[in-house]
Amino acid sequence: MFFGLNKNKNKKSVIFDQEVADQCLLEVVETELSKQAHKSFSELCKEALWQFLCVPEALKPNPRKEAIEQQATEVQRQLAELEGRLFNKESSRLEAIERQLHLLTQQISQLSVIVNQQQYLEPHQQPPQLESEVQTLIPDTTQDADPLLNRLSPLLEDF
Repeated sequence: MFFGLNKNKNKKSVIFDQEVADQCLLEVVETELSKQAHKSFSELCKEALWQFLCVPEALKPNPRKEAIEQQATEVQRQLAELEGRLFNKESSRLEAIERQLHLLTQQISQLSVIVNQQQYLEPHQQPPQLESEVQTLIPDTTQDADPLLNRLSPLLEDF
């Protein structure tokens, strides 16, 4: 068996020779990997090295902790995705509300113009009605009040 070190300290390789001891070890490794399908050869080597070198438990990586960290990372990713979808949904709702508010503002301004026009027209239209009412009332009161004025009024109108 040969253990090679690359200059890149992150990658190491293990070579199993044709010797009986290496082949026997390779078979045991393959059997162990088939039993624990969730583990890789790299993880198995690390575990064996930790045990062989008697590293304290506090320094050993905890597979449960790693799994929890992976789950936490996945939950964070899902949360970020959900936040993005929620932001897009709320943005489109906000845009719809703003459009509706704009339409309502336009409608209110149109109604305001209509009301102002009606208020402008109504005062000008009402006085002629009042004058006609006053004119109809005045001849009635003058005819009853003074006959002399009744005779003079046609003369004044001709004049």
